Amino acid sequence: MPNWQTNLIGYAAFTAIFKQFNIHMTLDDQKDFLDFLSLGATKNHFNLENLAKIFDILAKITYKTQ
Repeated sequence: MPNWQTNLIGYAAFTAIFKQFNIHMTLDDQKDFLDFLSLGATKNHFNLENLAKIFDILAKITYKTQ
């Protein structure tokens, strides 16, 4: 389960969600994505703040092009 106080989610929980949504990337992209999510996180966890940053950038790109 995510720890909302620290914005960390366990590796196993995140990868289960990742697979459930059937997200596909190249191995290089997946490595870069997971490495970015690992920044500022403890071992075997991902930092959800980094995921929020990615969504923010994607939203800005999406709405500027319309």
